[in-house]
Formats: sequence, C-alpha cells, structure tokens
Amino acid sequence: MIKKLKNKKNPVTDTRGGLDAKLFAYCAMAAGGALAAAPSADAAIAYSGLKNLTLADNNTMQLDLDNNGTADFTLINLLGETTVKPGIVTYTTSRGGTYTQKFTASFVRRKTAKNFASLADNPLNALAAAGANAQLRLGKGAVIPGQGIGWMVGAAADLSFSTLTFTHGKVKRTLDTGATAVITSTFATDKSSGGTFLGKQGYLGVKFQIDNATHYGWIRYQGDTTPNTTDNATSLKATVIDWAYEKLPDTPIAVGQQIANCVTLSPARISKIISIFEPLKTIIIKGDATTTLTKDTTIDWGTGGVLTLFKVPLGKSTLLAVVRVKPSLIKKGDTYEVTVDDCAANLTVGF
Repeated sequence: MIKKLKNKKNPVTDTRGGLDAKLFAYCAMAAGGALAAAPSADAAIAYSGLKNLTLADNNTMQLDLDNNGTADFTLINLLGETTVKPGIVTYTTSRGGTYTQKFTASFVRRKTAKNFASLADNPLNALAAAGANAQLRLGKGAVIPGQGIGWMVGAAADLSFSTLTFTHGKVKRTLDTGATAVITSTFATDKSSGGTFLGKQGYLGVKFQIDNATHYGWIRYQGDTTPNTTDNATSLKATVIDWAYEKLPDTPIAVGQQIANCVTLSPARISKIISIFEPLKTIIIKGDATTTLTKDTTIDWGTGGVLTLFKVPLGKSTLLAVVRVKPSLIKKGDTYEVTVDDCAANLTVGF
C-alpha cells in the first residue's frame, strides 16, 4: 500500500552532540567539507505515470486522481441511434435503454457518437474553461488557476462529437383504385462533427476536492481521429494518457507539469528501529543521466516520519542524504512516495 501523506515541514535544529556530532564530522571529511544543513522542502506534484487508458465505444471511465477510492471525474463514450418512421420513433442508447413514442414523419435516422466528461461526482469538482469561448482543450504550460481560466461546474462537458442524419421523405397520393402512388421522393444526409478534442491531443484542467480542500491538476486526453466519411458516427474512441495534481491545497499547477521515476534509493527499505549505534540513517539517491543532484536538491520523503538533516553531493547525479527517523510516524510494511526535485521513487519500511 503506497501512502501519500500531507507533509509536515520540520525545522532542523542543530543539536549535534555526542554520536551525532561524530557522524556529522565524518561525513564532512568524506565530502571534503562540502556540507549544508537545510530543511527538506516540499515537492508537491503527484503524477500518475503513463496510463494510456482507452475510452471505448459505449463505455464509461471513472478517474480517481488521488487514488483515495472515490471517483473525481467520469468520462463517457455514448453511442446512440434514433430511427423515426411514420407513426413511431425509437431511440436506443447504450446507457439509457430503448424508448418509443408516436411521431409523424416519413423516415429519419440519426446516429450520434459523443465523448463527454461528467462533473456530477462532486458538485465542487470542475473543468477549466479558457477564454470567452470556454475552450476545454488547454495547451502545455497553461497555469491553473490563472488569467483567463474560468470553470465549468455542475454540468456535462462535450469533448468531441459526431452525428449523421439521413432523411428520406415521400409525398404520396391515393389513386381512385385505392392504390398509393409516390409523387416525389427526397433524400438528404447531414453530417457534423466537432469538439475541441476531435482528432487532437490536449489537456483538461481540473480542480477537485481532497479532504474538503481544493486541489488543481490536469488530465492529458487524446481524442479519436475524424470518423470515416461513410458513417461518421459509428465510433469515437479516446485515450486518457496520464494526469497529475498539486498535493498542496489552493496551489497553482502548470499544465503538463509532472514528476518521473528518474531516481533510485539505496537502501530502498529502512527500519524504524533506532539504537545508540544507528541514531541516524544514510540513504544514497542516484539519478539517471539527465539528473543533476546538488545540496540544494529538494527531497520530500512522503511522510513526516523521515527528516532530512543534511545532504552531501557525491557526484553530478548522486546525493547522500542523512536522515533521522521518527518511529512513531512510520509503520512497518508501508511504502512512501519520495519526490526528489521532479523525480520520484518509493521508500518502504521493512524490518
């Protein structure tokens, strides 16, 4: 079970006496004196990782952005068909069943495919709408909340749609013999498609509630390409690629801002046992080739039970962190998401 806890900022008090002072001095010599005692800072972006979830025809997808067991947004792919004939109309949908009622018309057939987001899971959740035209598809780098950003609250928001209407009209005359003759016969086909995500990728800006506090985030969404020209309302799939949100309440986030699993911890398992022989623990953080780790690198251990005392750079992408563990605030078997600048790793409480 991965714990994602609100972090408590813990001021560092320099009480290096006894064994603490010896350890500090030893690390200072090992690092050539290049030490800096500093409190850990919050790195507050929670990133889902690549998901690539398919929203298929006649399907519903519920997104639990903060993984707390409650859906924050619902995406719906609705494929419906209406057939109108003289005297009766039948409307069939994948979610609502089939309905019939009396209707006077020659012949009309309408097929509709629509992807939309339902905001009914929580009345305080909302989608960002940019500009006077309430543009839902946002570009990377837009700030939420920010200038020109409004909110769509309490209603369903169309992301893409496609309709095909085929009409066959007849004018009839009853002959003296009682037979019916067709005087004219007309055919008409009307196709329409649209929505800001039709055949395009972009971001949905969101705000939602965690523990009665407002958090901001984004969802990367890929709309289906324009359906075929023969019947442009038979399929309109979509893909949810990934998402991220700001773990700190009421804190803006840039669209596309995320963290990645680009560091490893050694050891990746720690003990909650403290003794006079090991009052402090050392953890080596190693990044990939694109990572630069310095004494100013921010580390968020995902729990108030691990406190950074100081950091020692061991190379361009390697950092030694000296930490103090608070046993009462961690639990054996739990795993915490650690963020190091814009990277992430997991730390497990073992023996």
